[in-house]
Amino acid sequence: LAQIDCAETAPARRFVKEWKIADLEALLTDDWEKNCSVNRGKELFADVGCIKCHQKDGVGEATGVDLTKIGEKYTAAELLKHIVDPSATLVEGYENYLVILKSDRDVIGRIMEDDGTSLHVCANLMDPTEIVTVKKSDIVEQRKLKLSPMPSGLLVTLTDSEILDLLLHVKSKPPVKKVKSTWIVHQGDTSKPGAGKHIVLVSGDEEYRSEEALPMLARILSEHHGFKCTVLFATDPKTGIIDPNNQTHITGLEALDTADMMVLFLRFRELPDADMKHIVDYVESGRPILGLRTATHAFNYTRNKQSPYAHYHFRSSKWPGGFGRQVLGDTWINHHGHHGRESTRGVIEASSAEHPILRGVKDVWGLTDVYGVKNLGADSTILMRGQVLEDMTHGAKPVVGKKNDPMIPLVWTRNYTGSSGRTSRVICSTIGASIDLRSHDLRRLLINSCYWGMGLESKITSSTAAAVVGTYKPTMYGFGSFRKGIHPSSLQ
Repeated sequence: LAQIDCAETAPARRFVKEWKIADLEALLTDDWEKNCSVNRGKELFADVGCIKCHQKDGVGEATGVDLTKIGEKYTAAELLKHIVDPSATLVEGYENYLVILKSDRDVIGRIMEDDGTSLHVCANLMDPTEIVTVKKSDIVEQRKLKLSPMPSGLLVTLTDSEILDLLLHVKSKPPVKKVKSTWIVHQGDTSKPGAGKHIVLVSGDEEYRSEEALPMLARILSEHHGFKCTVLFATDPKTGIIDPNNQTHITGLEALDTADMMVLFLRFRELPDADMKHIVDYVESGRPILGLRTATHAFNYTRNKQSPYAHYHFRSSKWPGGFGRQVLGDTWINHHGHHGRESTRGVIEASSAEHPILRGVKDVWGLTDVYGVKNLGADSTILMRGQVLEDMTHGAKPVVGKKNDPMIPLVWTRNYTGSSGRTSRVICSTIGASIDLRSHDLRRLLINSCYWGMGLESKITSSTAAAVVGTYKPTMYGFGSFRKGIHPSSLQ
């Protein structure tokens, strides 16, 4: 139960040999790399199932250890030992645990988070988004397993030359790529209703994986609806690699100068004034804005308090509540639901049931908790309220008591009139993490919001296309949980 069957979906291969360490060490002659092929090793990395659990050079799943720079840490001989006997040395943070409960149910898996009162366990190692929450008070025993989730016997279908090819690929240095654009653009289908309109989606938060959510949303808006979509990212200025923790660097913001719609999913950013000017000019222009989750506290000015844009700070006293409160309707208040323990169901506000944004929207649910909201004015129209649920499952019951009486606004609209004198249509949704966007109807709500924001509500139908384009495997939210080593160009 504790091991992954990496060969489950891999093509069948014939048995070659039950390789021993001594056999493999004998292959490591002084010039063993001379006749090996990195490209063939890369193919074998996929063929034998390594790719199902490990990433190498940005390719593969992130269930296991990222192997991109593993060759800098271990010698070829050490790597072979790890492959042949993976349980000999367990990597810290990737161990499996057996959690024995007071009930008849036990849980086996990797502990993703310990919040003090509960353990959040990834029980399905092939899908790290499937999290089981276990209350510590229900635990009888918690035991670290000595068996690695990585199975032994992975090399039994490989010849000696294939093993060396695979080894060369695993220990090889990441390829040096010519850095191109640090943003992505989808031109859009000109036959669809959104043709001719340009949406700029700006990502950059440390916790809720905006760098996963917005590229997925952009593909839907472009391919199903015809909008040209540009997605911007927080990146490392030296490498161009996506780095949600970099609060001061987002390239491509000049795209906002000619955009028809801005989707903003930022948290605690403090950008250089020249870059921030593009956002501020857009906000003041009267064009529509969709703010997601942490956009209520998108900006946090602590480095340059003399910046002309410091009033956008989420705790601004000069412009009370900053961008969040003044433009979106409220700033960061608190976690109203219990973070990581109580999920959220969207409940449509009866008085707004016929609003165009809610056409075809029935079932909205997400793993994030309800945010506190207390400053919405009479100029805001509540579309949906957040019902706090007892646990992290779709069918969970509502929490009984004051948390849901009354329920907190979850999605709303309002207007903002900027210095241009023109009025923006504004939509804010405090649900919207990448993991939340597994909800089909939440995706539909956000797509409808873009249409409505640009005054295209006549084109919204009850069957607005919201199906994911390609595959979508979002990461569970959490600080530091973002996929490392991803360049925007690989998401194009």
